[in-house]
Amino acid sequence: MKREGGLVALVSRAAAAHGLSPTDAPGAGDVGVVRGAIEWRGRVLRPPTAAVCVGPARWALLTEARGVAIADLPVLSAWSV
Repeated sequence: MKREGGLVALVSRAAAAHGLSPTDAPGAGDVGVVRGAIEWRGRVLRPPTAAVCVGPARWALLTEARGVAIADLPVLSAWSV
């Protein structure tokens, strides 16, 4: 991931290659990179995570511990589908 410039850079290139445009106002069905939240060794980490927008300020992401989670998460970058 580091070699690719991080998750935002990687997803940005993939989104552009598939004709997706960046957006500052993601809506349901759009994709993005958000700050997820995972607990590891008693600490909460907030790594960049790919997600799908499911409504205003709501993002769905796949978690190892809980399966699909939906939450209001900080958006690092988003693309309109």
